[in-house]
Amino acid sequence: MSTRKVALAAIRRLIEVDAAQGARFIQELDPAEASDLLSRLSAGDTALVSSHLHPGLLAGMLESIPPRAAGDVLQRMGQGPAADAFRAMSASARAGVLDALSPERRKDIQEMLAYPEDSAGRLMRPDHIAFLKEMTVREVIARLREMAHGQSAATYA
Repeated sequence: MSTRKVALAAIRRLIEVDAAQGARFIQELDPAEASDLLSRLSAGDTALVSSHLHPGLLAGMLESIPPRAAGDVLQRMGQGPAADAFRAMSASARAGVLDALSPERRKDIQEMLAYPEDSAGRLMRPDHIAFLKEMTVREVIARLREMAHGQSAATYA
Protein backbone atom coordinates (compact mmCIF):
# COMPACT_ATOMS: atom_id res chain seq x y z
CA MET A 1 0.00 0.00 0.00
CA SER A 2 1.40 3.42 -0.92
CA THR A 3 2.23 6.02 1.70
CA ARG A 4 -0.59 8.24 0.40
CA LYS A 5 -3.16 5.44 0.80
CA VAL A 6 -1.92 4.66 4.31
CA ALA A 7 -2.16 8.33 5.27
CA LEU A 8 -5.68 8.61 3.84
CA ALA A 9 -6.75 5.48 5.74
CA ALA A 10 -5.31 6.92 8.96
CA ILE A 11 -7.16 10.20 8.45
CA ARG A 12 -10.41 8.35 7.77
CA ARG A 13 -9.94 6.41 11.01
CA LEU A 14 -9.21 9.60 12.94
CA ILE A 15 -12.43 11.16 11.59
CA GLU A 16 -14.44 8.08 12.59
CA VAL A 17 -13.01 8.16 16.13
CA ASP A 18 -12.94 11.93 16.68
CA ALA A 19 -14.34 14.14 13.91
CA ALA A 20 -13.38 17.34 15.75
CA GLN A 21 -9.73 16.25 15.92
CA GLY A 22 -9.87 15.29 12.24
CA ALA A 23 -11.14 18.79 11.44
CA ARG A 24 -8.29 20.37 13.42
CA PHE A 25 -5.82 18.30 11.39
CA ILE A 26 -7.41 19.33 8.08
CA GLN A 27 -7.42 23.01 9.07
CA GLU A 28 -3.64 22.83 9.56
CA LEU A 29 -3.11 21.76 5.94
CA ASP A 30 -2.42 24.03 3.02
CA PRO A 31 -5.83 24.97 1.48
CA ALA A 32 -5.06 23.10 -1.74
CA GLU A 33 -4.03 19.99 0.22
CA ALA A 34 -7.13 20.26 2.42
CA SER A 35 -9.36 20.46 -0.67
CA ASP A 36 -7.60 17.47 -2.21
CA LEU A 37 -8.06 15.48 0.98
CA LEU A 38 -11.73 16.45 1.23
CA SER A 39 -12.31 15.29 -2.34
CA ARG A 40 -10.82 11.87 -1.48
CA LEU A 41 -13.02 11.24 1.57
CA SER A 42 -16.41 9.59 1.35
CA ALA A 43 -19.38 11.93 1.55
CA GLY A 44 -20.15 10.51 5.00
CA ASP A 45 -16.64 11.16 6.35
CA THR A 46 -16.65 14.61 4.77
CA ALA A 47 -19.98 15.42 6.42
CA LEU A 48 -18.69 14.21 9.81
CA VAL A 49 -15.61 16.39 9.70
CA SER A 50 -17.28 19.34 7.93
CA SER A 51 -19.45 20.23 10.89
CA HIS A 52 -16.25 21.03 12.79
CA LEU A 53 -14.53 23.12 10.11
CA HIS A 54 -14.64 26.91 9.87
CA PRO A 55 -17.43 27.78 7.37
CA GLY A 56 -15.11 29.85 5.16
CA LEU A 57 -12.54 27.07 4.92
CA LEU A 58 -15.24 24.51 4.25
CA ALA A 59 -16.79 26.74 1.58
CA GLY A 60 -13.44 26.94 -0.23
CA MET A 61 -13.09 23.17 -0.07
CA LEU A 62 -16.64 22.60 -1.33
CA GLU A 63 -16.04 24.97 -4.22
CA SER A 64 -13.06 22.87 -5.29
CA ILE A 65 -15.09 19.68 -5.75
CA PRO A 66 -17.92 19.06 -8.25
CA PRO A 67 -21.26 20.69 -7.29
CA ARG A 68 -22.98 17.30 -7.02
CA ALA A 69 -20.36 16.12 -4.49
CA ALA A 70 -20.56 19.41 -2.56
CA GLY A 71 -24.35 19.08 -2.46
CA ASP A 72 -24.00 15.55 -1.11
CA VAL A 73 -21.77 16.82 1.71
CA LEU A 74 -24.18 19.65 2.58
CA GLN A 75 -27.06 17.18 2.46
CA ARG A 76 -25.42 15.02 5.15
CA MET A 77 -24.48 17.90 7.47
CA GLY A 78 -26.61 19.52 10.14
CA GLN A 79 -28.79 22.37 8.90
CA GLY A 80 -26.90 25.14 10.69
CA PRO A 81 -23.36 24.19 9.63
CA ALA A 82 -24.62 23.49 6.09
CA ALA A 83 -26.21 26.93 5.87
CA ASP A 84 -23.05 28.59 7.25
CA ALA A 85 -20.85 26.87 4.66
CA PHE A 86 -23.33 27.58 1.87
CA ARG A 87 -23.47 31.27 2.85
CA ALA A 88 -19.66 31.49 2.68
CA MET A 89 -19.53 30.09 -0.87
CA SER A 90 -19.35 32.34 -3.94
CA ALA A 91 -22.63 33.11 -5.70
CA SER A 92 -21.70 31.04 -8.75
CA ALA A 93 -20.77 28.01 -6.62
CA ARG A 94 -23.98 28.35 -4.60
CA ALA A 95 -26.08 28.19 -7.77
CA GLY A 96 -24.54 24.88 -8.85
CA VAL A 97 -24.73 23.34 -5.39
CA LEU A 98 -28.32 24.48 -4.83
CA ASP A 99 -29.44 22.35 -7.78
CA ALA A 100 -27.73 19.32 -6.23
CA LEU A 101 -29.64 19.56 -2.93
CA SER A 102 -32.88 17.79 -2.13
CA PRO A 103 -35.93 20.09 -2.22
CA GLU A 104 -36.24 19.85 1.57
CA ARG A 105 -32.58 20.77 2.28
CA ARG A 106 -32.73 23.53 -0.35
CA LYS A 107 -35.80 25.00 1.42
CA ASP A 108 -34.12 24.73 4.85
CA ILE A 109 -30.99 26.56 3.71
CA GLN A 110 -32.93 29.25 1.86
CA GLU A 111 -35.09 29.87 4.95
CA MET A 112 -32.03 30.23 7.17
CA LEU A 113 -30.41 32.63 4.69
CA ALA A 114 -33.56 34.78 4.53
CA TYR A 115 -32.81 36.30 7.95
CA PRO A 116 -30.88 39.62 7.97
CA GLU A 117 -27.12 39.28 8.46
CA ASP A 118 -26.99 40.73 11.99
CA SER A 119 -30.18 39.14 13.31
CA ALA A 120 -30.77 36.39 15.84
CA GLY A 121 -32.41 34.40 13.05
CA ARG A 122 -29.03 33.91 11.39
CA LEU A 123 -27.69 32.43 14.62
CA MET A 124 -30.56 29.99 15.17
CA ARG A 125 -29.98 26.31 14.68
CA PRO A 126 -33.14 24.46 13.70
CA ASP A 127 -31.66 21.04 14.51
CA HIS A 128 -33.11 19.71 17.73
CA ILE A 129 -33.23 16.63 19.89
CA ALA A 130 -36.41 15.21 21.37
CA PHE A 131 -36.81 12.58 24.07
CA LEU A 132 -39.79 10.59 25.22
CA LYS A 133 -41.47 12.01 28.33
CA GLU A 134 -41.30 8.54 29.88
CA MET A 135 -37.49 8.64 29.93
CA THR A 136 -35.72 9.36 33.21
CA VAL A 137 -33.19 12.15 33.54
CA ARG A 138 -30.48 9.49 33.88
CA GLU A 139 -31.56 7.89 30.56
CA VAL A 140 -31.61 11.27 28.79
CA ILE A 141 -28.16 12.18 30.09
CA ALA A 142 -26.80 8.78 29.02
CA ARG A 143 -28.28 9.27 25.54
CA LEU A 144 -26.87 12.80 25.30
CA ARG A 145 -23.45 11.47 26.22
CA GLU A 146 -23.70 8.83 23.50
CA MET A 147 -24.73 11.45 20.95
CA ALA A 148 -22.05 13.92 22.04
CA HIS A 149 -19.16 11.46 21.64
CA GLY A 150 -16.77 13.11 19.20
CA GLN A 151 -18.90 16.24 18.82
CA SER A 152 -17.18 19.50 19.79
CA ALA A 153 -20.48 21.42 19.73
CA ALA A 154 -21.95 19.37 22.59
CA THR A 155 -22.62 21.46 25.67
CA TYR A 156 -23.26 18.50 27.96
CA ALA A 157 -21.16 15.36 28.05
